[in-house]
Amino acid sequence: MKTNSYKAVKDYIFDKLCKVIGALPISKIEDEINKAKTVTSTVDPEMLATIFSLESTFHALNDGDWNRIQREMETHFDVKMQNGILIQGEEQQERDNAWWSTVEKQKKENYYWERYEKYLRLSLPPEVVKTIDTDTDIVMNNIENPSVETFSRYGMVVGHVPSGKTGNYSALICKAADAGYKFLVVIAGGINNLRNQTQQRLNESFVGQTKGVQVGSGKGNTDKKSLPLSLTTIENDFNKRDADRLSQGLNFDNISVPILLVIKKNTKTLASVIDWLEKQYKNKVSSHAMLVIDDESDYASINTNGEDDPTQINKKLRQLLGLFQKSAYVAYTATPYANIFIDHEAKNKDIGKDLFPKDFIYALDAPTNYFGARKIFLDPNKTYLVEISDYTTSLPTDHKKH
Repeated sequence: MKTNSYKAVKDYIFDKLCKVIGALPISKIEDEINKAKTVTSTVDPEMLATIFSLESTFHALNDGDWNRIQREMETHFDVKMQNGILIQGEEQQERDNAWWSTVEKQKKENYYWERYEKYLRLSLPPEVVKTIDTDTDIVMNNIENPSVETFSRYGMVVGHVPSGKTGNYSALICKAADAGYKFLVVIAGGINNLRNQTQQRLNESFVGQTKGVQVGSGKGNTDKKSLPLSLTTIENDFNKRDADRLSQGLNFDNISVPILLVIKKNTKTLASVIDWLEKQYKNKVSSHAMLVIDDESDYASINTNGEDDPTQINKKLRQLLGLFQKSAYVAYTATPYANIFIDHEAKNKDIGKDLFPKDFIYALDAPTNYFGARKIFLDPNKTYLVEISDYTTSLPTDHKKH
């Protein structure tokens, strides 16, 4: 079938382009297509079937097929993404802000990040993967080395809507696990389907399996010794009974792999996690570092009450961070205004500091193919704005609220 020949040639060119080290030269896509054209026009069909790993005879492609391949390659590879912008607090500027990228990353195996990076390259342009790597290295440098005896770091990563925040914090989680962070908590949306969706994404990017079946970055990987322990599943949020069953009574001290929780931003769920940890550890967890990712951190995490009586979710987040002697909190959001206006001096003697990103703020750039509000509303030619005048029948201006 011709479709098989088309796909085989496209995959062949794609593989060649993926092997290019560094930035892709401007003419590289066209060069590889021309080489493939030459091969298909000079080699007999039986040999072409062998070259392109086809089980049937090779069928010649027409000009439309070659143009389509070029468009698809340009769509994938001709996408750029600049590194983000970092702002640091005064204390943070005095710390070691290169511990990960200059020393630890080179020393360690980086098992989780390397397999996730390989998985990312299946769907993202090489330049974008490279930028995700650099961006998350910078965030890693700012959340602290888990071997440090005690620390408490508060930061924020600002992205666009939607432009890869989940992929970014997935990469951060992989690198944190490689560095030695033991307890990884992702606080997803306030409703079940958002939490379930985030769990599925992290199964693909970090855990590597769902219900014993290899998925995402775990496909083809047989290293069961390094399989992270997820105390939540796609179907089920955290509860103490399942956590005890999945961990089989083990605690951080005798589990060698990182532990993941993906939980709803819900007072009851946070209280269950806190209660479960307090029963395992009578005092603060001192030997193991925790990383908390607060997704959509402008939603419900902000204390909108006075400091004497903070809102429940804000209070529980602060209590959770207070259970660990070594903790890093990273807020992720596309709308950071509420987080920036948290009182930076707010502190409660019972629950600790508020969630102001006192140590760092990192603003992610968007890839060049990002289509957002700027492209729609700030375009002087109003290319994407179309006035509609025939709406009154379907959507009258005096319609009822239902």
